[in-house]
Amino acid sequence: MDRVNVGVDANRVVSIEPMPHIFRIIVLAVMFMSAIGSAVADTEKKQYPTLPFSSDFGGSFKLTDHTGQIVTDRDFLGQYVILYFGYTQCADVCPMVLFSIGQALKKIDPVAGNITPLFVNLDPDRSSLVVMKQYVHNFHPRFIGLTGSEREISRATGAYGIRYRYVKDDDGMTRMDHSGKIFFIGPNGEVLTYFPHEASVDWIATVMERYVRSSLEQ
Repeated sequence: MDRVNVGVDANRVVSIEPMPHIFRIIVLAVMFMSAIGSAVADTEKKQYPTLPFSSDFGGSFKLTDHTGQIVTDRDFLGQYVILYFGYTQCADVCPMVLFSIGQALKKIDPVAGNITPLFVNLDPDRSSLVVMKQYVHNFHPRFIGLTGSEREISRATGAYGIRYRYVKDDDGMTRMDHSGKIFFIGPNGEVLTYFPHEASVDWIATVMERYVRSSLEQ
């Protein structure tokens, strides 16, 4: 199956500030920002690139889901996966990405059942499994939150080329810098394509639906 190049810089890192868990406020704010972006993006639908590319992204992982169960990459074989790495105290980029993924799945609802959305929490020390579950389910009821020990997270991020680090500002506030790629993975576990964190709902939905419908028609 061909891959899709979305034209993103693989080394790009997103700088994100922490905030309290005010989930409703986050979601409402993200809905507003996403609605503006989608209105523009819908007029540029034909510009979504479909060129093949070569990538070393992807690999095995062993993490804990938001119910406390140990899962590995093999548990998701046979289904499409859309995957994002972030953290629950993110102020803007992470909730915007997760909202866009959730809305993209709703937009392609007839085929969305073939796609599992995953969120890997890079900062488990500042949020429990209960908080992680609450957080991801604000964006889509089928979202699965994943996390693990420092070593397990390091292995997962290494497999997908994700860089992350804690940074303390002059005012003493701690923020996290991390790569902002969104990965779309095929049923055999191979990364098919990835998006920049600012990808619109329409962009994500269009590419995911293209892949899933193509496989269903075979």
